[in-house]
Amino acid sequence: MWQNVLSSVEERVSYIMLSHDFSDISLIVGPPNYCKTFPAHKLILAMSSSVFAAMFYGALPQQGNEVEIPDTDPDSFQIFIRFVYTDQLDLQDTDQAIAVYWLAEKYMVTKLKTMCCKYLSDHLLPENACQIYELAKLGNCHPLMFRACRYIVLNAQSVVESASIENINRETLQWIIGRKWLNIAQESSLFQASVLWAKAECNRKEIPDSLENQRAALEPVISGFRFLSMTSAEFVNRVVPSGILTQEESLCLLEHLVEPRSVILPDYFNKCNKLRNQPLLQSSPESSCILTCDESICPIKSEARMLSTFTITGRSVYIVGIDFYLSDKNFNRVTKCKPFDPVYQLSVNSLLTVINRSTGCIYAYHSTSLSTDQYGNARFDFGDPLFLNSGETCQIILDIERSDRPLFWCNGKHTSEREFQDGVTFCFRESLKSECSTHSHIHKILFWIID
Repeated sequence: MWQNVLSSVEERVSYIMLSHDFSDISLIVGPPNYCKTFPAHKLILAMSSSVFAAMFYGALPQQGNEVEIPDTDPDSFQIFIRFVYTDQLDLQDTDQAIAVYWLAEKYMVTKLKTMCCKYLSDHLLPENACQIYELAKLGNCHPLMFRACRYIVLNAQSVVESASIENINRETLQWIIGRKWLNIAQESSLFQASVLWAKAECNRKEIPDSLENQRAALEPVISGFRFLSMTSAEFVNRVVPSGILTQEESLCLLEHLVEPRSVILPDYFNKCNKLRNQPLLQSSPESSCILTCDESICPIKSEARMLSTFTITGRSVYIVGIDFYLSDKNFNRVTKCKPFDPVYQLSVNSLLTVINRSTGCIYAYHSTSLSTDQYGNARFDFGDPLFLNSGETCQIILDIERSDRPLFWCNGKHTSEREFQDGVTFCFRESLKSECSTHSHIHKILFWIID
């Protein structure tokens, strides 16, 4: 008997999945013209999914021994049910991962969702980055959304040149055009990709892809293009031939490019003339809020705690790093304009804890060897960014044990209770003396804006 041969629970459960022994429910998966029946076991399904548990053993249990699941394909469901029985996941491509993710979302299989997100994060490419971003946004998967956003920003040229740009949502196109930074060679590349999207959008709506209809499709994003960052030759050769702009608009923009401020531009045109393709590394933040301090530098006791509490308002952010002032040099005031000889490898025992006070989520980062820059700022980078919605409160705690040499930190208040950067406001609250050894101590908050 197979019960005597198969020694582990995993082997026995895998066997009944393949043999269908003791199955008591049939799952009919797929649309009517392409469906497949999966014999299954209610108890096994209910053990992995609260949705199946309610379906089979809830107050109003499923009647009969068949369940129709027409909103997915049999191949994706095969991967899903194999995971339910064996805890093993074998994905072949990102399309499969997306389909299985939605099954995991539908049936509330959290571990499977996490594994699908990890697979998608590891397989980001120019041709799928926007699709993965849209999945993460719709599924409210913040770590994946951050990674997809960062990938699109850093690889914007390849993304807009891929055929997939034609199939994105209007909101995604608007989001890309609205980015402060994009690693793209010319603004006209973004414009030309948008024109291709507009033609595809007309086809999706089953209307002629006339210039009038293309312009109507692009109307909500016209104000996002930085036409003034183009050269006159770039504008004439790559924008004007599209016919999206009227003759009057093209002439007005061209005159402004040749002789800035010679004409008054319509209000709906973007007045920014800066290129988007500023240097931005994989580990760099998109934005940073530099906080100044109005008090002196003080020595660190043998053991000390620094604490800052602030509320984010205006926009949601992903905090990717934090800078603290930490040095073996004593200055009367913190300055970021007078570099000195820093200690690049500080031998200190430290524990950084970040708490989202609104949700109770705790992030901790341990380090025993900190590096400082030329101004004495010690930076902590988060492997997974801390997501904060607008209105949420964050508390940052740094517990530190001094090394053999004297060390100093910023022991003072920020010069302002409110700091503004890129539409984000950081509202600081003064800490109680019983909570810490010092007041606000952060020098810089490094973050990305995704919304």
